[in-house]
Amino acid sequence: PGLEELAIGQTMMTIFEVVDFVTNEHITIRIKESLSARIFGNIVISYLVIQKNTTDCRLLVKFIVQYPSGVSGMLLRLTLPWGDLIMMRRQLLNFKQLSEEMQKWVP
Repeated sequence: PGLEELAIGQTMMTIFEVVDFVTNEHITIRIKESLSARIFGNIVISYLVIQKNTTDCRLLVKFIVQYPSGVSGMLLRLTLPWGDLIMMRRQLLNFKQLSEEMQKWVP
């Protein structure tokens, strides 16, 4: 909810804020300054829609992570990518299902 009315600084997925977007093209979010940022480090995620033709598109997701220093950062380097892979796969499958459901309503 709220994606149709994006604004810079808007909260997204609870711990992120919108830092850049172009409607129907891309959105970039960054982890908010919070306990989450201190635990996971500085994380920026971009979602880019690539239009293949009039009916098909592809969604590209890119992560940039600056891990915290020390032992916790080293442990995150080993574990966070695997956790993100699992969560991102689930998220992309949800996006796919939602977009396919929306196609039924678009003339």
